[in-house]
Amino acid sequence: DKRQLGKIAGFCFGFGGSGFTAAVQLNVSLELGNKMYEAYRRLYKDVFTWGERNFQEAIKVGYLVGTHGFRRYFSQFDVYKSLETEISSIDWDQYKIGKQEWKKIKESKEDDSQLVKYKSKFPKESSYYSSKVKIVSKFFSMKSGYFNMVLNWPIQSCASFMTKKAVSEVFNRIKENNHLEIVKISNFIYDEILLDVPEELAEQYRIILQDEMRKSGNFYVNNDAEIKITCDANVAEDWYSTKWFQIFLVLGIKM
Repeated sequence: DKRQLGKIAGFCFGFGGSGFTAAVQLNVSLELGNKMYEAYRRLYKDVFTWGERNFQEAIKVGYLVGTHGFRRYFSQFDVYKSLETEISSIDWDQYKIGKQEWKKIKESKEDDSQLVKYKSKFPKESSYYSSKVKIVSKFFSMKSGYFNMVLNWPIQSCASFMTKKAVSEVFNRIKENNHLEIVKISNFIYDEILLDVPEELAEQYRIILQDEMRKSGNFYVNNDAEIKITCDANVAEDWYSTKWFQIFLVLGIKM
């Protein structure tokens, strides 16, 4: 259970999720979700430093540059730049006072059908806040979405490129071996490739699949990073039985 919770939280925060996102996905309180998020930021602060650096570069031009030069453009970037211009002229002191006043006004209502009981002491600031709140909300919502994309897209897109290249290379090996219609790529699940292979060819294609996935993964890794992508291929009568947790389950039963 702890491993599963940690896995969900890790994917959530690593891909731009917040404490609120974690609370919803894990069905825990918002307070606990926020604590997990802050703990993750402390443990993996370099992820967010990297993200902020990439965000500052991307926000200048309106797109991210991913593996081998692929670009991911920010949607409605022209709207964002227009909002950014408006945001730059906001009087934040006046805005904050007005926000506090609107909070008091809201709290003074018994329900939506009754008149407001609280009389604002800062009507000018309240009016200013009211005129700017949608602009501010829209701007920071878009900015947050772009930052999440900065964290998410390079990882997700690169993983996709790796797997797609691998499945193409495996198909080429099948053709080279004259095994079309004999060896079949039967499924393609996220970062997994499932082959349907005659028993006498199983070990040969286990090695082919493993080698091509590793080579395709390392094709997209910066050599300066000193990181190697690895994977394992297993042979079984069905997809479920190839899973590592199924192997542990069988071992557990034998014990």
